[in-house]
Amino acid sequence: MKCGIVISSEKSLVETLDLVLSGVAHLLKASTVHQGIKEVAAGHVDFVILDSCVKDRDAAEAVRKLLQAQTSLPVIVLVPSVHASLVDEVRAAGAYVVLEKPFDRRVIRDLVERAVERKELLHEIEFLKTTGQRPPEAAAPERQLDPSHFYHELVRRFSKAISQVFDHKKLLDLAVESIIETFGAGRAAIFLFDPRVGAYIPVASSGYLQELISTHTFEPSDLLPVWLSRHNQLLLTREMTGGDQFELYQQASSLDAEIISGLFAKGKLIGILTLGGKMTGRPYGDTDLELLSILTTYLAMAVENALLYRDIARSRAHNEQVLNYLRSGVATIDSKGIITLFNTAAEEILGCTRAEMVGRKVEKMGSVFADLLLRTLKGEVVYTRHEVVSPVDKKPLGVSTSEMRDEEGHIVGAIMVFADLSAIKKMKEKEKDFERIEFWAKVASRLAHEVKNPLVPIKTFAQLLPQRYKDREFREEFFKVVNGEIERLNDIITQLTKFADSPPVQLKSTQIHRVIEDALNSEKTKLTAKNARIIKNFAKEPLVARVDSPLLSEAFANIIDNAADAIAARGTITITTALTQVLHGQNGAVEILFQDNGEGMAAEELGTIFTPFSTSKTRGMGLGLAIARRIVMDHQGSIGVDSAPGKGSVVKVVIPAEGTGQK
Repeated sequence: MKCGIVISSEKSLVETLDLVLSGVAHLLKASTVHQGIKEVAAGHVDFVILDSCVKDRDAAEAVRKLLQAQTSLPVIVLVPSVHASLVDEVRAAGAYVVLEKPFDRRVIRDLVERAVERKELLHEIEFLKTTGQRPPEAAAPERQLDPSHFYHELVRRFSKAISQVFDHKKLLDLAVESIIETFGAGRAAIFLFDPRVGAYIPVASSGYLQELISTHTFEPSDLLPVWLSRHNQLLLTREMTGGDQFELYQQASSLDAEIISGLFAKGKLIGILTLGGKMTGRPYGDTDLELLSILTTYLAMAVENALLYRDIARSRAHNEQVLNYLRSGVATIDSKGIITLFNTAAEEILGCTRAEMVGRKVEKMGSVFADLLLRTLKGEVVYTRHEVVSPVDKKPLGVSTSEMRDEEGHIVGAIMVFADLSAIKKMKEKEKDFERIEFWAKVASRLAHEVKNPLVPIKTFAQLLPQRYKDREFREEFFKVVNGEIERLNDIITQLTKFADSPPVQLKSTQIHRVIEDALNSEKTKLTAKNARIIKNFAKEPLVARVDSPLLSEAFANIIDNAADAIAARGTITITTALTQVLHGQNGAVEILFQDNGEGMAAEELGTIFTPFSTSKTRGMGLGLAIARRIVMDHQGSIGVDSAPGKGSVVKVVIPAEGTGQK
């Protein structure tokens, strides 16, 4: 088993890494950089994980000191996200890779495995090149290494190492470094096709001046990419002749390359490898060319995988960025109840950090959230706009949950989205205050108008009474007018009382047609005065429901009264009844339609028809339909209006038939 060292004074970080890397490597621990350098210098270490928060030395300086102790040592540096400015500085110092905390456990495990492979590969290449023998632990004392075995082992090691590198930049740097070491070349470069610029651009190189190599790009239509795509073989500059190959020779020689190879994926040229001459000045042999051809094939596959991984990583980073910009908190758990995602808004709402939550049991979020997520994970219930109280600051939170399923439909996790409802509730309270003020303003205005109307004739007669008291006819008229206006005032008070007071309904089994007849009788005077025509399209069978007959009759009377006001003289009011399945239940529901052939209403008027004190009439408080709606709702029913100018109106009332669950 390989050996690594963690340099950190954070106990929880060391314990986490020890757990994540169990089975991969044995970890030594050092709380200071000074202690870590001693272990590295002793030659016991294959890799280092350095916490940039170690206080005894600057992170970049620590990397440089560690590499001085062992030049090929992979140093993985962990940097808190709040110290992102350190990343470039630490990379420049020679760190193998820099990870922001909190890190993905799978990523750190993969990084360690490929860092060790890289070190082994470079060590093996160097060993085989300098000794020409097997490594001491595997070699027979008297035998030299067969060249074919050397190349076979090298290809195996190379392909294994690069296949595990998912960072395409690290992969390309490793490939260039390995190829130069393998062939003893003075320089090498890799160009990859960049769809953003539509050209092959340099992405990794060694042995070139950066200013020189960065100026070289190849268009897909240039002769070099065209030749490689057409022939799919190594291009050797020493074999080029004049004539039509002169331009091709110029492009190759401008890079001081002796060999140029295409990198192909699915038959398409995705990159170009250029290799300069050997440092010894010797030419490349057939075995070198065969080995290079094999290595570039493996390299092309690894590059394709790394680019795919990069695109996936970019997509993931984009998704994480979107999640972190959301104003709602988002948290997910896996099938074992472990928190796997915790966005920025979740941190702010619950007052805890992502590092404290990710990788921990869902109970870390608190019993309320854990219960909701675990119930969802078990498939018991999915919550939508469920309201809970935050355990942190007692703020109201709106919570929605959903299962996460795999391709086969199995539950593999659960997601929760939650938001602070404090601002919304405050806004709603303000809206209620405004509505309340507006409501009472309407009440005061309408009440003043309705009370003033009867008071005018009362006041007039009262003023004339002293002068005309002896006039018998005047006194009789006075009595008649004042008594009528007092009754009118009493009606106003009665309507206000009915609207304000909501008596409990007394449900009894009742035939609905009788309730309708009672309502028609109560409106008989008004209907007769209008000479209204009443059409009854009653269902043939008795329609029975459990209702409060007096209250429901009052609701129907208010609807009929409104229809009578809407029709002209000799207008028509049609009342239709039927049994329907609009409401759930085995017994269905009773549907009553009140249709008039009046003027109808515009959309804006229709929207406020059930609003108290909203009326277009010159008389009345505008409470009739509001009272009717409340009574119908008290019967667990529904009421609605359909109307259009010039087409009359239809009021539909639906109440549960007997046996459908009324209480």
